[in-house]
Amino acid sequence: YYPNWKNLQEEELKDMASNILSTKQEIGRNLNHPLADKFYQITEKYNTPYLLLGDVLSEDISIKQRISEPKEIEKAITKTYEGRVKTLKKRYKA
Repeated sequence: YYPNWKNLQEEELKDMASNILSTKQEIGRNLNHPLADKFYQITEKYNTPYLLLGDVLSEDISIKQRISEPKEIEKAITKTYEGRVKTLKKRYKA
């Protein structure tokens, strides 16, 4: 609804604030859409690669400079994946 929300100008912020309740209602309607569960099931199948890549890019700032090197990005993704697996194993044991 507000793609530039991190850098809103004062006028945009006022507009957003005055419409906050209607925006909340619209988000609620979208979340409760009859196809929302189906959409979630489909996206859930494909989200892992994006989550891993997001983790890599947010945790390792220098990787952005090395991203053109396939071996480097592969190492970083493998390390991140192994970290997630380790965390999940701990949760299942608890």
